[in-house]
Amino acid sequence: MERIEKLDQFDHLQKGNNIRSIWKGFLPYCISFDAVIKDFIQYSFLSFNVSGDLYGEGICYFLSSHDNTTINFIWNVSPTKLWMKISSPFARPVFIENHNHILEQAITGFARMIAQKSGSAILNNCANT
Repeated sequence: MERIEKLDQFDHLQKGNNIRSIWKGFLPYCISFDAVIKDFIQYSFLSFNVSGDLYGEGICYFLSSHDNTTINFIWNVSPTKLWMKISSPFARPVFIENHNHILEQAITGFARMIAQKSGSAILNNCANT
């Protein structure tokens, strides 16, 4: 992840918040998209619409059990960049590898953030697509 920007001022995540994410893998391009929060239940559920270089929606469930939290992320998006749409039939394996690289970076960063806040983090990577 390159960066996250709040596009409007807010102290706590809530319905209507607008957040820009910019991501970069090992390929020489960045993906930028804005996420508008549709619904949010603290420590439980998050859904949002995505627009920009990607278009669609994301849903995230947080399931707590004992001392662990499982995050189930459903990502239903399509690219909006014409060159990605045109090249996807033959470049799909490279796009998938780049996507998995980005996810590994995100998971590692997320685990690091959790560990700093809680003192420890155990992470199982199930992000193979």
